[in-house]
Amino acid sequence: MLAITTAILSLRLIAGALVLGDAPDGFLSVENKEDGYAFFYPQNYKEIPPAPADTVLLAHYFRTAPVAVPKASVKRGAPPAETIAELFVMSIDKPVVATTGQGGDSTEPSPDGGSGESPAVSKSAPKDEAEAVAERFRAASFEDFVKKRMSKWGIVSHRDKGDGPTKWTEYSLQDPASGPPVWRGYARLYDRGNHWLGLMGIATASEFETHRRLFEKSANSLREIAVSEAAIKEMEQYYSRRPEYKDPKFRIERRRDLTRGWKSIDTRNYLILHHSKDDHLLSRLQNDLEAMRVLYEQLFPPAKPVDAVSVVRVCKDRQEYLQYGGAAMSAGYWNSAMRELVLYDNVKGEQGSRLGNQDSYIVLYHEAFHQFIHYSVGELPPHSWFNEGYGDYFSGSKIYANSTKVQEIGTNPWRVPYIKMAVDKGRWIGIAKLIHADQREFYSDGGLYYSEAWSFIYFLNRGLTSQSNPKWAQILPRYFDSLKASYAEELKSLGESPSLAQKSAAGEKARNKALGVAFDDVDVEELQDAWLKFVKRLK
Repeated sequence: MLAITTAILSLRLIAGALVLGDAPDGFLSVENKEDGYAFFYPQNYKEIPPAPADTVLLAHYFRTAPVAVPKASVKRGAPPAETIAELFVMSIDKPVVATTGQGGDSTEPSPDGGSGESPAVSKSAPKDEAEAVAERFRAASFEDFVKKRMSKWGIVSHRDKGDGPTKWTEYSLQDPASGPPVWRGYARLYDRGNHWLGLMGIATASEFETHRRLFEKSANSLREIAVSEAAIKEMEQYYSRRPEYKDPKFRIERRRDLTRGWKSIDTRNYLILHHSKDDHLLSRLQNDLEAMRVLYEQLFPPAKPVDAVSVVRVCKDRQEYLQYGGAAMSAGYWNSAMRELVLYDNVKGEQGSRLGNQDSYIVLYHEAFHQFIHYSVGELPPHSWFNEGYGDYFSGSKIYANSTKVQEIGTNPWRVPYIKMAVDKGRWIGIAKLIHADQREFYSDGGLYYSEAWSFIYFLNRGLTSQSNPKWAQILPRYFDSLKASYAEELKSLGESPSLAQKSAAGEKARNKALGVAFDDVDVEELQDAWLKFVKRLK
């Protein structure tokens, strides 16, 4: 979240309101003392956390269509309610330009009042995913914000209002930029000297006039407040007494970004951010994450000690998960750029779930493997057959209550029926094609690719016998060991501070080399025949 600079920490007057006071009817009050802003928002809007790498958005709210959905349709997997309006609070830093005076070079905010044209700045290539994502989020003005984030949207008009400490600009937007609008928008940006503090509301064209009045009331109340360091000092003291929790600075940054209703739980290797009241689920998460971590480390020793804190975000329900960024056909995901694993509290029967919260654990063990292997290899994802196949393999883990050890790894209940059907009907993918497939191909037919990758990994781990070809038992360890060593070697050849593009090219070389090492002298047709026979025996 945006770090408010010391020059703007003092309490200021915006729109003539020094004290926020009680929220009017139909609104709720927010005073965020960590980021230094306060305002009212409509009470029937739901809050969703901005992305961790977002340096512009301070808050994000949405409103869904107030339509009652019959319980029966929910059990059949009805889609989430349609979003009809969204509200954003933002702080956009003004571009800093170099100036030369008697005292030498200095920097100062651009006097440009939001024209959208930022001065030419020499930018180095991003060094990692986090830097690349941060650059995509960054904006030099409100116009820049719209251009970067709101595809096909356009600003139809704007006008300056007020003067001095109450100077602000009002914008009208619509989607698409020309022609009959599908969505319309209203924004107000206050000029705060070295940055703009603003609020933007968008709504479907048919609902816009109703919501515009709400947006204006929220904008009228928006103001800066003094940032409080008390909460930060309390967290610093908390972690100073608990040295077992690695990287307290990172933990504090993520906890500062928590929105209303969200809480955090620390474990040795994880920070769990959650919007759930399911105590049983949260207890299982704490136990199972650390139990699985022990197994991951035993089977896949990291190239170097993993010091990164692994963040697990648990959304309240599927609707919140989708609003936060989850794909419609997914139940969880690992985002390496944001450094977090995201899933949701899957209440039994919701959205067509067959297994209720058991689905949450299946997703957890799968995505937690992606999270660990990313760091274990050296921040490089393996080939999809290995990465997704092993993710699904660990989804079959059984961890008994209050146990810190994985007792057994069974079959994945999502994949067994699908792969058996595919093999019976001759729809399976050849192993040679599977091991070369990229993530885009996996997504093109997720049910088939994921099921086959799982069954192939399960076969290599659990289906080999003393009569099996001894080379087959070496495929997985040879792939992993080669990938680690090859990537480290490629990175070393790049020297200090390689760019993200150079790392990506090095990773591709390492993956290809590891694949060659793993399947060297392996008769893939013979291996495939044995795998097919194994799948037919699965139960």
